[in-house]
Amino acid sequence: MILRLRSGQIIIELVIALAVAMVAIVALIQSTTKSVSNSTFSKSQTTATEYATEAIVWLRSEKNKSWPDFSAKDGSYCLNTLDWNSPSPCTTGEFKKDLVKTADNLTVTVSWDEKGQTFKVKQDITFNKY
Repeated sequence: MILRLRSGQIIIELVIALAVAMVAIVALIQSTTKSVSNSTFSKSQTTATEYATEAIVWLRSEKNKSWPDFSAKDGSYCLNTLDWNSPSPCTTGEFKKDLVKTADNLTVTVSWDEKGQTFKVKQDITFNKY
């Protein structure tokens, strides 16, 4: 009789141990998934920031080439190709690089879609002749 009670107790202990192990495994999988998701977002955000900085550097070079031409441009532009010939908003590309220029104030916005949401990195800068 004692042997029979002991074997039932072992089965219960085994079921409880398996349940605890499953909870630990599920928690580990969830934290890994969240970590990968955060890593992907951080990589995209870093890339977008690099694109925005690249656009600012290009704009600075355009300003240095010819201030009168640069200061005469106003409006919205798509900077995916880093030229003044593409109207904004950008419609193609994984990252969309838009510029809004009003007088000497410039706003570069780089946006991307991830998991059904649109994220943006925005940089504002003011240029003057000197």
